[in-house]
Amino acid sequence: MKRTHKKVIVIGLASLIGIISIIIIYCIDTSYKIIKEGITFDEARRIVDNNDAFYIVASQHGATGAQYEIVYGINKGFDIELSGNTPMKKLSNIFFLHYPNSFLVKSTGLFFNTDNFGKSFEKAYPNIFTVEVEYWEILIPIKRDYQYRKVGQKERIFNPQKYIDQFDIDNGDYRP
Repeated sequence: MKRTHKKVIVIGLASLIGIISIIIIYCIDTSYKIIKEGITFDEARRIVDNNDAFYIVASQHGATGAQYEIVYGINKGFDIELSGNTPMKKLSNIFFLHYPNSFLVKSTGLFFNTDNFGKSFEKAYPNIFTVEVEYWEILIPIKRDYQYRKVGQKERIFNPQKYIDQFDIDNGDYRP
C-alpha cells in the first residue's frame, strides 16, 4: 500500500514539474518585443469591402503555378502573383512553406499577362493576374514552419500567432 502511495506522489510531482517546464518554455518563447501585429480576417474583410484596391490573399505552397490566391475581394478564387512591396521581400520561408498565411494587400494595379509578369518569380502561366503591391498586413493566426530553417537559425516550440516579434528579426525571418 505504501509503495503505491509513493508511486502516485512521484508521478504527481513529475507531472507538476513537466507542466511548470512547459509554462516556462512558453513564457520564454513568447516574451520578445512585439514588432508587427497581425489583423483579423474580419478587420481585413471590412477594409476590402470599402476599398477595391485591397485584396485578401493566401500564400500557396505548390511547387508550380502562382504563389498566391485571392481569397476575398474582387476576382476571388483567382491565382495571382505579387510584385512590388510583397510579403516575400520581408518574410522568410518559415511563413510560406507548409502552412499558408493570409495577407491583406493594397494594390496599385492589377495586370493580366503583361511584359513584367513573372520577372520577379518563376515563370508563371499566362492566365494568372499580377498585382502590384503598395502595402500589406499579415492576418492572424500567423503560422510558422521551422522544418527547413537555414544553418544558424533558431527555432522555438511556441510561436506567437497574433504578431511578429523581435525573435523573428533576430532569427532573420522578418526584415523590417
